[in-house]
Amino acid sequence: MKTYAETIGVSPIDWDACLQKLIDGEATQEELKIADQSSGSWETDPGANLSNAIPRDIDGSPFDRKLISECLTFHTNVYFRDYFHARDTLARIKQRGAELLLEIQGKEASND
Repeated sequence: MKTYAETIGVSPIDWDACLQKLIDGEATQEELKIADQSSGSWETDPGANLSNAIPRDIDGSPFDRKLISECLTFHTNVYFRDYFHARDTLARIKQRGAELLLEIQGKEASND
């Protein structure tokens, strides 16, 4: 299954590696700027790394309010250079994505 980013022609960002580099203080000023910008875009934020099966609005934002909230929190964490909390938020984004996929699969199975 492709990620949302891949379906729109954007290379997914390895947010785990990016955050580790930021935490370790190894990111350049340009990388800091890119992380901030990318964390706030529906096309490049961690939610974009989730499956394209997750329903989204025309702007790429997910319909799921919990997922939206976590993605916005992630951007806030990165913007304020709170990378340790960003890592925790990233884990919650991945978990919510997995939960949504299970819900989708359950609905598809009940329709068969």
